[in-house]
Amino acid sequence: MTTATYRATVLLNVATDPRGRAANFDGYRNGHPLGIALAEDGAEVAFTVRADSAEGAADDAYILGNRQPLPGRSAPVDDLGLSWPGDLRSVSVGDVVRVLGPQGSVHLAVTGAGFLPVDAPAPADLVPLPGTRATSRTRDWEPTPGQPNSETGSTSAFAAGDGVYHRGKHCLGTVAGLGTDPISGDAVVLVRWEGSQHKSPTAPEDLAYVD
Repeated sequence: MTTATYRATVLLNVATDPRGRAANFDGYRNGHPLGIALAEDGAEVAFTVRADSAEGAADDAYILGNRQPLPGRSAPVDDLGLSWPGDLRSVSVGDVVRVLGPQGSVHLAVTGAGFLPVDAPAPADLVPLPGTRATSRTRDWEPTPGQPNSETGSTSAFAAGDGVYHRGKHCLGTVAGLGTDPISGDAVVLVRWEGSQHKSPTAPEDLAYVD
């Protein structure tokens, strides 16, 4: 069986009914508000897995999002050691998994019998998770802020131990090394974000130095 590397990100369905109860269990519908799963340091929870299809990768993300180990493993972590945050609810029916792989990006809604391909959500349907029923984080939660003093778009400018700041997610980290994105083949910087031991592959143009 041929496998490939995929990156799977869960979009948690935070739709509610008129009484304020979770509405995701009735299944995903176009227009439902979705929150991208973020770690406590503000980094996107994008699971890197080997699978034989996008559906297989989504299934792995579902397993990890329920804090269970993948087959043959003892710990609930992906190929890079990333685990599901403790302050997010488990992945469930009505959530959407965005999978990036050799054939591009697809969105798969979690159903009671597997996965259903759906359109990519509109930008207006992507909402912050804090303050929703999907997390214990309150609306005033935000990642650790940083103050960049310069910017660069080349991996060659970074070295292990450098302090860096993610300009989009406003969080601090330390460079662990340089590498190659297993899906796109692009050069990336491997960053350990504050409070995490996970090495997150990050595009150099998203980073700035910190004092």
